[in-house]
Amino acid sequence: MSPPSPIWVEAYVLEGKPTGTGRFLGNVLRTWSRAVQGDSTAPAPRVRLVLRDQLATPWASLADVYPTYRIPTRRASFFLWQQGPVRRWLQSQADGVYLATNYTVPLNVSIPRAVVIHDASFFRYPEAFPWYKRGFQRRLVLRSIQESRLVFVPSEWTAREVERLGRIPADRVVVTYVGWDPRWLDPPGISRLDLFRSFQVDPDAFVFLTVGSLFQRRRPELLIRIWAEMGRRAWAERPVLVWIGENRSYPFVDYARIVRRQGLDRWVRFLGYQPEDVLHAFYRHADAVLYLSEYEGFGLPVLEGLAAGKPVVVSDIPVFRELYGDFVVRTPMNGEALLDTLWAVLQGHRPDRPEPLLQKYTWDRTARTIGDALQRLV
Repeated sequence: MSPPSPIWVEAYVLEGKPTGTGRFLGNVLRTWSRAVQGDSTAPAPRVRLVLRDQLATPWASLADVYPTYRIPTRRASFFLWQQGPVRRWLQSQADGVYLATNYTVPLNVSIPRAVVIHDASFFRYPEAFPWYKRGFQRRLVLRSIQESRLVFVPSEWTAREVERLGRIPADRVVVTYVGWDPRWLDPPGISRLDLFRSFQVDPDAFVFLTVGSLFQRRRPELLIRIWAEMGRRAWAERPVLVWIGENRSYPFVDYARIVRRQGLDRWVRFLGYQPEDVLHAFYRHADAVLYLSEYEGFGLPVLEGLAAGKPVVVSDIPVFRELYGDFVVRTPMNGEALLDTLWAVLQGHRPDRPEPLLQKYTWDRTARTIGDALQRLV
């Protein structure tokens, strides 16, 4: 009997400093790995990881589960790696299917491909990317959508955008949703006092946590203004904003410097990229999660905040209405409305308990949806 056709999984997003796209793939692979022994219907025995370098902590153990194929390159650019060495290597593969997890696929190859499109930000906010990347990335994403046999998206909202942008039939678009990691319910290995002191955060303050890369569409400048206004209004309980995420603003804005100039650095803390254990600890020890954005495909930190048992404040945009309904506190993105919302949360306002959402959005469901669809292609 010939061996099963492989599922080549592009695992570049698990190298370096994995963010939400990395957590998406990492949790799917972890879920599949449970089926390596004894479950012939799961895709895990077919999976092969395609890497440029090494898997980052805490995902390195996946290399003990799945065979890995390292395709090195001297170029720093992900796109040049994918469209150069990976594409040439893939042209030599006779069978299988290739899953690309970061918006684009190697173009002009005969092997069936599937792509994960996390959002349509390249098209909604082209000004957020350098001019020399805008046209290139947009064309590459569109070609990837059109050449892929399957397009995985995290929400119905994103599905409609992808169908419209790519001009592809709806049966090629698969809504996967996203999941939350039950291990994050475990107590973190550091106390609130020690964690907050190590990052110069007042342990006695009410802490709003924001997670995600700094983009202008996530309105960091609005939050800085809001926290400055709290000081002018002399709130009796002035909260602290902690933002975990790399500053990827374009044109670049040094938000931490703005905070220091305004004397807000005690109340607004930009902590940059942090590893999984630190992120876990902040989710558990923060008092609430705040996630404002003009546009998202899913908003994984919203679900993670709900799973951690925190009240979550989000911007009132269509995708959050679709996914989270009344289980979050939605607010318009203007100063007065946001101040009123934050004050209400400080006073104890809580939305509905999120158990129905936590039962719906699981990594088991996400992994099963993707795995079943991929196996129909091989």
